[in-house]
Amino acid sequence: MKKRGKLLVALVMVVMLVVGISLVYGGGEPEDVDEAYPTITWRFAHTGPPAHPYHVSAIAMKEYVEEQTQGNFTIELYDSSALGWERETLEGLQMGEIALTWTAAGPFAEFASAYDVFNLPFLFQSQEHMAKAINHPVTETLKDYAEDSGFYDLGRAGSAFRVPLTKDGPIQHPDDFRGMTFRPQPAPIFVETYEALGVEAVTTSFAELYSALQMGVVDGCENTPPSLVQMGFYEVTNHVTELPIMNAIAMLAVSKPLFDELPENYQQIILDAAEIAVETHEREMWSQVESYRAEMEDAGIEFTQPDPQPFIDATQGVRDKYLDRLSEQAPDLPDVVAGIEELAD
Repeated sequence: MKKRGKLLVALVMVVMLVVGISLVYGGGEPEDVDEAYPTITWRFAHTGPPAHPYHVSAIAMKEYVEEQTQGNFTIELYDSSALGWERETLEGLQMGEIALTWTAAGPFAEFASAYDVFNLPFLFQSQEHMAKAINHPVTETLKDYAEDSGFYDLGRAGSAFRVPLTKDGPIQHPDDFRGMTFRPQPAPIFVETYEALGVEAVTTSFAELYSALQMGVVDGCENTPPSLVQMGFYEVTNHVTELPIMNAIAMLAVSKPLFDELPENYQQIILDAAEIAVETHEREMWSQVESYRAEMEDAGIEFTQPDPQPFIDATQGVRDKYLDRLSEQAPDLPDVVAGIEELAD
């Protein structure tokens, strides 16, 4: 009887040991595998339509992250302002409700004002100049201002200019803008730049802009060729003026609170994925600028390339005003601008 009792106790201990091992290792999977790749879901929201470089590059980032983490770190994509316009999306990043976004430098500067340096009129002379400058070491100090505002600047892309698109007549001189009802990007420096050129700036929402142009409520707008085609604006206008007035630099921003919560291996994966996203965006933007320009020409849009100097002269006061104001908050910005200008040589 005693022997049988001892055997029963031994059997129970063996069973408990086996169960314990199963609980620890999850049926053969070591515990540290799950710890290395915890289950996380992030939201990546932006304002671009599905064919825009914003979304194409977001897909590339999503695929890389999910592949590198065995599907445990997933990124949900929200295009076409599904979670709000740029300001609402950036507020979501600050609060940790949204993780990632592509945003234009104009709206981003409302949160980190030093980034308005990228919005100075005629800062860049060409696409090549812009591409060389936007991630150059001379602009690295800007990242500190983004961090102070609750974001990490993961990189910049979108080397294209936001060109004026108008309904009536080519723009050869600033006087041709005078009296025109025009919708610039609704950031103060954009509005003031176009007002200096003589327009009556309006704040028509992006969603209502097509019908406003179609009905003649608005005479013109400005954006990149991809956006002008994808949103159909070229269908209800006639002329594009190729001037490097304002640029289309986009910031790939991540929520600082969400990024800081990540384990180190996930942080590195996000940084690596960001490089892929920036490269993809840049490649897509260059390709789309060329292809959509050709599409607009085929549709009968007239392109003009006037002498930029009269336009530079007309907007110099805006440039000086904003650089002086920004320098009070960020004393290093004149050096940043000088460094950017030197890269044009």
